[in-house]
Amino acid sequence: MRPWRLEVSPSLAAFFRSLEPERVSRALKHALDVKYTHVDYAFQILTTLAMPERFELFMTIFEDKTNKPRVKAAARALIAEAPLVSQSLLNYYRDHLPDPTDLMILAVMQTPDVEDFFLTHFDHYMRHPWSETFVEILEIIASKRFLEPLMAEWRPGELALARAITFIATLHSVKDPRLQPMQQTFNERNRQVERLQQQAQTKPE
Repeated sequence: MRPWRLEVSPSLAAFFRSLEPERVSRALKHALDVKYTHVDYAFQILTTLAMPERFELFMTIFEDKTNKPRVKAAARALIAEAPLVSQSLLNYYRDHLPDPTDLMILAVMQTPDVEDFFLTHFDHYMRHPWSETFVEILEIIASKRFLEPLMAEWRPGELALARAITFIATLHSVKDPRLQPMQQTFNERNRQVERLQQQAQTKPE
């Protein structure tokens, strides 16, 4: 379906509103179980009608990794309602701490509450096997509040942390002598990449 055809017409919205909400909810949930249902359109109906249970449904599908197209559709539905949906996401995640990859959706919902969530669970995710993904998300959000815990976490040679720290410090014009070794790590890595690229360009075929 063409993306511009996803908009729910006023007449269709009025029809659904004339029905019992539970009946509409059951019908849409049943439709989502049909193999060829256009998931985005079903989600758009739920969003247009502002049905309270839509967040739980979006999250259930988003958490189910067995059907990638539906996971992506659920992510689009959640992002479309940011930052309204951010609080529902955070409430859900507080009870079910997800893998770092699932936190990426919060990177587009940059609110103080989202920042609080990341700071509260900073230690948990820095112990996670995929901690670099968590650091990448902090770098995308780039809150100045993340700088101190990231600096305290950094150890010599840790490039992902050095990159995130350097970016956030530069973005917020932070001047701190403690940043120097981290910036050196990041800058040296950049120079190495540039040298390799130059060597690749000059190497005879």
